[in-house]
Amino acid sequence: MNLSEPFIRKPVMTTLCALSVAVLGAVSYFLLPVSDLPDVAYPVISVTTNYPGASPQIMASNVSTPLEIQMMQIEGLNLITSRNQEGTSDIILQFALDKDMGQAEAEVEAAIQRAMGNLPTNLPAPPSFETTNPNTQPIIYITLATNTLTMGDLYDYANNMVAQRMMMLEGVSSSQVYGSPRAVCIRMDANALASRGITVVDVANAVKAANVFTPGGVIYGNSLQYIINPKGQLLEAEDYNDLIIRYENGAPVRLRDVAKSEEGIQSEYLSMAFWTSWMPPENSVLVVAITPAPGANDVQVAAAVHKTLAELQGSLPASIESYVNFDRSVQIVQSIDDVKLTILIAFALVVLVVFIFLGRIRETVIPVVALPLALLGTFAVMFALGYSLDNLSLMALTLAVGLLVDDAVVVLENTVRHLDQGKPATVAALLGAKEISFTVLSMTLSLSAIFIPIIFMPGLIGRMFHEMAITIVVAIILSGVVAICISPMICSRLLRPSERENRYQKFFNSRFEAFRSGYRRLLEWTMKRHALAFAVWVLSLAGTIWLFVVVPKGFLPVGDSGMIRGVFLAAEGTSPEQMQDYQSRLMKIFESIPGVDQSIVVTGLQNSQITMSMGLVVLLLKPENERAPIAEIAREAVAKATAGVPGVKPLLHPYPTLNIDTGATSNMQGQYAYQLTSTSPDLLYKTAQQFLARLEKTKGFSAVSSDMRMNTPFEELEILRDQAYSYGVNAQEIENTLALAFAQGQTGQIQTPLNVYWVILELLGKQRSKLKDINLLWVRNQQGDLVPMGSLVRAHTRTGPESISHINQITSVTIFYNLEPDFPASDAATAIDRIAGEVLPPTVAGAPTGTSQQFLQTVQAMIVLLIIALFVMYVILGILYESYIHPITVLSTLPVASLGGLATL
Repeated sequence: MNLSEPFIRKPVMTTLCALSVAVLGAVSYFLLPVSDLPDVAYPVISVTTNYPGASPQIMASNVSTPLEIQMMQIEGLNLITSRNQEGTSDIILQFALDKDMGQAEAEVEAAIQRAMGNLPTNLPAPPSFETTNPNTQPIIYITLATNTLTMGDLYDYANNMVAQRMMMLEGVSSSQVYGSPRAVCIRMDANALASRGITVVDVANAVKAANVFTPGGVIYGNSLQYIINPKGQLLEAEDYNDLIIRYENGAPVRLRDVAKSEEGIQSEYLSMAFWTSWMPPENSVLVVAITPAPGANDVQVAAAVHKTLAELQGSLPASIESYVNFDRSVQIVQSIDDVKLTILIAFALVVLVVFIFLGRIRETVIPVVALPLALLGTFAVMFALGYSLDNLSLMALTLAVGLLVDDAVVVLENTVRHLDQGKPATVAALLGAKEISFTVLSMTLSLSAIFIPIIFMPGLIGRMFHEMAITIVVAIILSGVVAICISPMICSRLLRPSERENRYQKFFNSRFEAFRSGYRRLLEWTMKRHALAFAVWVLSLAGTIWLFVVVPKGFLPVGDSGMIRGVFLAAEGTSPEQMQDYQSRLMKIFESIPGVDQSIVVTGLQNSQITMSMGLVVLLLKPENERAPIAEIAREAVAKATAGVPGVKPLLHPYPTLNIDTGATSNMQGQYAYQLTSTSPDLLYKTAQQFLARLEKTKGFSAVSSDMRMNTPFEELEILRDQAYSYGVNAQEIENTLALAFAQGQTGQIQTPLNVYWVILELLGKQRSKLKDINLLWVRNQQGDLVPMGSLVRAHTRTGPESISHINQITSVTIFYNLEPDFPASDAATAIDRIAGEVLPPTVAGAPTGTSQQFLQTVQAMIVLLIIALFVMYVILGILYESYIHPITVLSTLPVASLGGLATL
């Protein structure tokens, strides 16, 4: 049977098929999305609950625990983690990779509804949830800055004009504004309240009653109807100053008499400092992050954002400067271009090697045609499968370049052999293809079988590399198809029989003949000494196994993304004013570092990754050819910040060029993480301190930290219940008074056509800066008389955790760390396992987290799958040749090849 004969005898049909594949592949190439990594939707849902003023203990026990109990019942849930800090609870739900996210969202919503009965009744809003993909990162960061507008006004322009307009662009999934919305802040004077016999609850009730939004109905006349539109809302801060709180001696007591209403922002202590080397500093700055949708072309999305921002600039006030301060698409294009150049170089080298050994341009054309045709066909299949042009898929094509030409070269060499025997070109092509077609088929299938382990690699890592494996398998299979169908036809039409050797061929063959003779003598010598050959094979196998164990292992190199980010840690309980002082001092240090083009330092930001005693740091660097390596700049920034700002621990590291995240833990404090869990919190915290101390002394680890911060000052207020009862005051009235005075709680809303703003009630800043300020408050009892707060409570000062974390409802501590240069992740994992074995008691469990650790854990599974792949290859060869080759024949070359490959590492 000759698989190639129909294609040789019908050259027009074969040519048209090849051209169709080439055109289809070329069109597909330009339609393929461009991104840095494959589009992998990791099923993660985050649930957020805000309870202003609540301690981490209250958030953990009264908010997170009821929610976690209900969510643990959801089918397909792999992991649930939570972090609880002052006023905020963030729960992260990780589902199985095959979980339908629509069903998951419905089940999470149902779990929240079931838990509502066990949650605090005075939550400002029910828990909210959103589906997130931790591997989807913003493609562009837009900065808006002004010297004249307030932060609230700037947020309105950013949200209403920029963010919403960007959301309308094709391929954009979210447009998030990093700032704080406008709010009306009513700051009460406790002394003025007391002198007029008014409590903070009285003020809150007056504000709520005066700021309403209720439809007025309709008046139906004989000929017309009128819609009643009552103006119950107070839209501006100055409107609240005229509110009447009560009457005293027949005269009204207005809000301005006991408080001051002014424009502010919801996050009172949020402070964003921004510096660039090419622009003067601005007073108000915020950032808009644009995130592409799954499967979108990141480069096209970035281009659309640039164009839209230029169009919007004319609509913004002249006092607002807008510009793109970080565009990740530039890095994506550069990395993709680098890979493309690598493919072209590999292609040129392959063609050069073919020409060196064949010596004729006419014969070299055949593999030259086969290689791009296989690549173009691969692009068409990638488009049909919904793949993208990314670093991993292009890396697969780079690896495949050397393999794609092998089949065509084998067909060409066998055809040339028949030509040298004097046969016509068509006959030589028919005979050559008939003899070699099944060999080509076996080569193609056996090479494809080698990549089975990557195709079936489990977990997120397997999902991420699945596209790469399929791409390289498709390329190899298409190269076999081209070698069987296209190459023999080209040989029959292009080659000429009995061509004389040219001058170059004579020169090359004369030298190569000496090499071939030497190889023949060495082969004959080896075949006469079976024992020695077998001993070499055994040593090679042993060397391969030994090298596999000792060679350092890691996941992805950090690379140079041009961004350094992280946090700086201050002492627990550090005041916002002190944090802002640290912020300004750090900004001056970062400005002085050569190579830094932009720096952003944020304090007062509170979310699932950052607490009030942490500050966010982002350093954007100059182009790579204008500065030192990114790792060197990061070390310099850490050293200068540590020396220049006592009391601050900077944890900065280069942001990876390729970032694969599971969403389980934050990577703000470090690139690697290790989690400890225990049902005994006290034992857990004690063990974590010992673990931290050992890790800090271990060589190779740097920037060791944890989310265990146990020295946060707390003021425990014991309610004197008997005394309060005798005064006619209940505990609810006491806690309501404290929350209104100190929790910066939402007392009302202002609803406008574009946004909804908060009305915030609190004491003056100077009256909530000392512990004794609690004594300034008064509480109204059931008889209407005022009772001083100091006579109803007893204060105790203590320290406690700044945040409380859970993993599957169990208390946890996450330890973060970075690695020194040239210290591999595999050695770090070994060191941590050793420390865990020495430090952890039986009731405390420890486990690594993150993709690097997951990658190392899949190595054993890869070995098993590789053995299976080799067996499959062996079976394929046996079926194709209708007899089973001895296994030693198939496997004998693998250890020697592996030994050489591992040794080069």
